[in-house]
Amino acid sequence: MDWQDPMVGSNVNSYSSTSSRLAAIIALNHLEQVPDMHPQAKYWIDHLKLIPHPEGGFFKEVFRSQDTIARAHLPCRYKEDHSFMTSIFFLVLGNRPALLHRVQSDELWVFLDGSSLTIHTIDQNGNYLPIVLGKDIAAGHVLQYVVPAGTWFGETVNDSNGYTLAACIVSPGFEYNDFELASRRTLTLQFPDLADLIEQLTLPEERER
Repeated sequence: MDWQDPMVGSNVNSYSSTSSRLAAIIALNHLEQVPDMHPQAKYWIDHLKLIPHPEGGFFKEVFRSQDTIARAHLPCRYKEDHSFMTSIFFLVLGNRPALLHRVQSDELWVFLDGSSLTIHTIDQNGNYLPIVLGKDIAAGHVLQYVVPAGTWFGETVNDSNGYTLAACIVSPGFEYNDFELASRRTLTLQFPDLADLIEQLTLPEERER
């Protein structure tokens, strides 16, 4: 099972191939109510058939290449064969950040609609770089940005009452085994200077288990 079928949202068995930690987070996102959702955000969620994502926000996989790259021809960090490319719609709400995580492939973010969004990135050396995804180029926004493979990143919408709709393209394509949600304790020990940011964009320890 992967994240490509939006109709499996509340079926616990559909997530049997995920870790128990991810499955718990998915269930939590389904159970919690979202207060005061922006009407246009609700429009996109309903019309694009988006479902909750483990890191926060809502998504739907819209493309997965039928061609694959064999594991033997990929860098050693990959544990299985991969599609050439995958693409999703991803929507983040202003009052709910998307949590820090990392994947094994480069991920291209493309702004589609809503308020600007800050992509908070932390590279392997602990260098923090915020990127503002949005349409106000004069203000320094970018319409697209590539998050390099192995980079920790999470997102916040810059209007607390707004939302951001983006497209996220991953190549080689996304697989469950590539996804790692950040541990607050582990990442804070690794990058203590970024403790405040890490606290904002990770789960409390008791909700990680």
